[in-house]
Amino acid sequence: MSSASAKARHAMVLLSLLKMRSQDGTIFTSSTRLAKAIGVSQQTAVRYLQELEKNRLIKRLLTMKGERIEIDEKGFLLLRDMHILLSNVFASIPAHSISFSGVLFTGVGEGAYYVSQKEYLEQFSAKLGFTPHPGTFNLKLTEQADHMRYLQILVFPPTLILGFKSSDRTYGDVLCYKVSVEKKYTGAIVRSVRSLYDNSVVEIISPLNLRKELNARDGDRISVYFQPPRLY
Repeated sequence: MSSASAKARHAMVLLSLLKMRSQDGTIFTSSTRLAKAIGVSQQTAVRYLQELEKNRLIKRLLTMKGERIEIDEKGFLLLRDMHILLSNVFASIPAHSISFSGVLFTGVGEGAYYVSQKEYLEQFSAKLGFTPHPGTFNLKLTEQADHMRYLQILVFPPTLILGFKSSDRTYGDVLCYKVSVEKKYTGAIVRSVRSLYDNSVVEIISPLNLRKELNARDGDRISVYFQPPRLY
């Protein structure tokens, strides 16, 4: 059996032993109990314990209460290495994207005013990686399923664009979620604390004029895709 397979087996047995810890941290077990925990025969469980002891991953002590197991430093190092390996594997697997669609409509022009503010523009460029085209690309969510998927996106941590004060007014924070429009064009959902719209309307900014790029008109249904951040 390969070294990698042996390490994986040893880690599996060590984890099973850790699950048997009492409140004070001690581990008491038997070959019968371990066999049931990992789904092998009693003879195989005995062999696994012998392997762990031989490789100095555990210490085995016979007491009046039964066999006491102590996981050695080498055993904890093996578990740490397996944890790092698994973390890297899961980090390389992208989570499924969340998509929704909405109906394009023309807004009241408020988005163009806010997006053009210098203090916002500087943060959009630094935090989102692009300077937005003036105005917002507005979608109306007309289907409940699309509305629910949009709300799922809002659960994830946003990119925060900080508000600021000018000589005559205060501008609120803006929450951003990077998305892809029609799987072609980079953009970001923007949610202003002081928006005139409710959650049935999605405002999107992009470095491009999306209406022109998509040759889109009011009433067209547009798809938006969000890639959730990695878990690790």
